[in-house]
Amino acid sequence: MLQKALMVIGLIVVMVVGGLVFFANIELVSEEAPLVLQEWHDPKHLDELEQWRTIWNESKNQIKRVEVITDEPDRLRVKMAYYYSGDQGESVFACGHIALRNEQMKWTCVPAPLSLGDGEVILQFQTSKQAIDYECSAQVVMAIYRAGDMPFYNNYFAYKKTWVKGEQGTLGRLKQRFYSCEPSLPQM
Repeated sequence: MLQKALMVIGLIVVMVVGGLVFFANIELVSEEAPLVLQEWHDPKHLDELEQWRTIWNESKNQIKRVEVITDEPDRLRVKMAYYYSGDQGESVFACGHIALRNEQMKWTCVPAPLSLGDGEVILQFQTSKQAIDYECSAQVVMAIYRAGDMPFYNNYFAYKKTWVKGEQGTLGRLKQRFYSCEPSLPQM
């Protein structure tokens, strides 16, 4: 009888652990199945949005689409499709940050140059040294700027994410599933 009970308990443990490993390895987004982001609007943070959201004055320029293509525990890759008329010169870059302005130092971004006409750039965001072991975010901020200047395009896109600093792969995704950000994130 004791052997049967131990065998049942062992089987349950294997099923639970196997299920967690399987669940942790499910990719919700990829380059083949990206997640298109929508502009973020939040009445609780209206001051932030009014002060820092900057849209191109030139009607020919536009951000056509912003998509998440990779979501790892410590990293986020975003593809941005755009049209750039050249009105701001040739040395123009896209980058951005994660979360609200007072929290942006917790993440880094690798800038990408924009070319004239239609184009796409891939931006990578990652936790920085200032981040704690896990962080929560509710938006991705896309910025376009001339080299050395303030952004002339700065807009917020909704995307909730739990970040686990320095983690990747199965173990990182398992840790990501155990952290909960929901109570501290602003409602969209």
